[in-house]
Amino acid sequence: ICAAAAAAVLGAGAVTNPPLTNAAATPNLTNATGVSELRLASERATARLAAAIARGGLHELDCSSGSLGGHGLIEGLVAPLLLSEEGGRGGEHGGRLRQLKCSALAPPQLDALVAAVGQSSSLRGVWLGMNTLDPRTGLQLAAVLEAHASLMHLSLEHNQLLDTGGAAVAATLTSNRLTTLSLAFTGVGDGTCVAIAAALTHGCHLADRKSTRLNSSH
Repeated sequence: ICAAAAAAVLGAGAVTNPPLTNAAATPNLTNATGVSELRLASERATARLAAAIARGGLHELDCSSGSLGGHGLIEGLVAPLLLSEEGGRGGEHGGRLRQLKCSALAPPQLDALVAAVGQSSSLRGVWLGMNTLDPRTGLQLAAVLEAHASLMHLSLEHNQLLDTGGAAVAATLTSNRLTTLSLAFTGVGDGTCVAIAAALTHGCHLADRKSTRLNSSH
């Protein structure tokens, strides 16, 4: 999502930067009031953008470039779309996100995203490779994956989940609809392998053994 696209969606309500004519005309962003007003304007613009996208029925959102985490757009754009009326359990907009890809997110953004994923009943695939997922976040993710109604594809590659986080995620396979799971390059160990083997034995939804990637996890 670029500034030009956002302006096109928001139309006259878009927040644009004033032309920089000289140093005196440039806003003093070190001023606390100026920073607060700029942040508020950005939040309002993000909310309008989220509402406009939701009304249009966005099905796939690719944030894998890592460009959203530093601008409050996970909390202000992605999470509201996942929590929207037709995309989750409540909210005032009609988003229908099916596929979501996010990377390079800091822990606070991941916490907000994981919580929103747990509330979505429309998501089919989530790709969270190259993030800051760790054992703590892995436990949070496992909690929202328990009996998730719609999620079928999950990729967590290149995160430091370690065996604690990986095993917690794998333990949910018998109670959700996941058909593919990638834990490559996450540092998982024997505990995760045991949990996946138990899930395969007890009739999880994984299509076959090739549906789970564990190669080079250490």
